[in-house]
Amino acid sequence: MNIEAEAAVPLPEAVGAFVAAYRKEHRITRDHLAQAGNALGAKWGRTSIENIENGRFSPTVQTLYVLCRALSSLTTGR
Repeated sequence: MNIEAEAAVPLPEAVGAFVAAYRKEHRITRDHLAQAGNALGAKWGRTSIENIENGRFSPTVQTLYVLCRALSSLTTGR
């Protein structure tokens, strides 16, 4: 049996790629995502979102939670 394993993508890059794609698909600006995160207790600016999207930030569980809630709040009801 010959199964080729795909190279694992580092978590920061995987999260960043997802956030960027989701944000663009739903036409959410980095500023709006930062504001939604701030409303949930994060201290983000546009460059914080840029760093997440570019994999330059290793997300904690709390950051992942806030990202999910912020993205959800910006897309629910659209």
